[in-house]
Amino acid sequence: MVVVAIARTSLVDDAYITLSYARNLAFDGHWGLVPTATANTATSVLYVWVLAGFTAITRQPVLAMGIVYVLSALAVEYGLRRVARRTGLPAWFALLAATLIVVNPLLISSIGLETALGAGLIALLLASAVEDRPVVFGLLGGLLVLARPDLAIVALVVFLVCHNWRRRWWWAPVAAIGITFPWYLWSWFALGSAVPITFFIKTENSTWSGFGNVYGFHNGLDLYFRVFPTATSLSVLPAVLGVLAALIWVVLRVFRPTDRVRQLDRVAPLALAGVLHYVAYSFLGVAPYHWYYGPSIICTTMFLAAAVAAAATPAQRSTVALRPRSGPLAVVVLLAVACLGYYGSRELPSRFAPIQTNWAAPEQYAQIGSTVRAIAGDRVVASTGEVGAQAYFCDCAMADLFSNPAAVAGLLPSVMAKSGPIRRKLLDVNFHHFDWAPPGMKPELVLQFLKTPPANAIAVWIVDSPWTPGPGPGPNYIALVPTP
Repeated sequence: MVVVAIARTSLVDDAYITLSYARNLAFDGHWGLVPTATANTATSVLYVWVLAGFTAITRQPVLAMGIVYVLSALAVEYGLRRVARRTGLPAWFALLAATLIVVNPLLISSIGLETALGAGLIALLLASAVEDRPVVFGLLGGLLVLARPDLAIVALVVFLVCHNWRRRWWWAPVAAIGITFPWYLWSWFALGSAVPITFFIKTENSTWSGFGNVYGFHNGLDLYFRVFPTATSLSVLPAVLGVLAALIWVVLRVFRPTDRVRQLDRVAPLALAGVLHYVAYSFLGVAPYHWYYGPSIICTTMFLAAAVAAAATPAQRSTVALRPRSGPLAVVVLLAVACLGYYGSRELPSRFAPIQTNWAAPEQYAQIGSTVRAIAGDRVVASTGEVGAQAYFCDCAMADLFSNPAAVAGLLPSVMAKSGPIRRKLLDVNFHHFDWAPPGMKPELVLQFLKTPPANAIAVWIVDSPWTPGPGPGPNYIALVPTP
């Protein structure tokens, strides 16, 4: 809870998109980013529903977010402790993995998004696999897909490599389909697309420019190393060590399969899932949003903790047997301490997440949103392009690709035109019930991000951000102007 209390002042902009969806669902039973328009731009259906449930109880979306985060972290520890019990690993491996995940700068920068919920579900999924519970596995696998569709990669890898259910295996996919099908069917009919529209928005904007280079997911970490070198290094190091530990495990499993090595047999699929998730996103061709790296870091970090625990467990309980195997544990503990030291060196609570790509601080967007609401009233306002916090604090009719159905209808034809025959056929089926002529949101006011405020500005705010590859060094302004 301490982590959430510190991070709540520096949530990234996309977190407020989910918070807006949850608030609208909890208070008005409405599925959309803004109160005035229905949308299908929530990537994590499950996270929105869970947040909405806690928001309906607490009446405070940010508090609900903190509760879900804490429960997700507890789920990581609980699920991995069950894994330890069945595999013979020491129980403290679960606490080690949960700690490494909680203090990871990139994952802290993803608080407010569905990343933590995904981590908790992954731990519980692995526990159900090692406990040979196919129905529970299928239900958790389905929830994982509803949390983020790309996490199907993790569920599939664990299913194919880890299960030992013999003739009962088919219960897992049946349960997964049973829990996911109702939502996707409803979304197909009611929202016009079984697939969240964010998939098409993100894949259409697949690269960023900065430092004289073009960055996609495959090389995006290099961009973060340039802008946030310490935070990025501390974030990626557990994943690198996890992959290295997995390679060592493969060699030992082939040439020296001792009991200690075999303890990792049913945890090793996580390392493979983490690598495959990274490869899949590299081929998908999306922009390097930092939370996209979260699942790979989570999976490989969990395996790293398990490998360290296995190495630190003596074959015979004696200090002589334990001492030479304590090195990996010491390295990982020092890594966690280094992360804590990094946070201690920052001003707390911080205005910005350790890794973020927004053009203004959350409190600046909060001020802008609140002021725009007072000025605009019932008029539609076009966002600057970073719509999350502005829309959340304005709670008004703010037009953006994530909120305006007409803007989405204008984007999709180009997506379909660039598709091959098979993909085009799939898209035709997916958009069979899509409304291609929805009522539009016609802005009367526009928020603009500028280096120099215009003369006709109704209101102007100075904004700043450490994200230098974006708009460039300040001062920068956001101005509210009449629609041209």
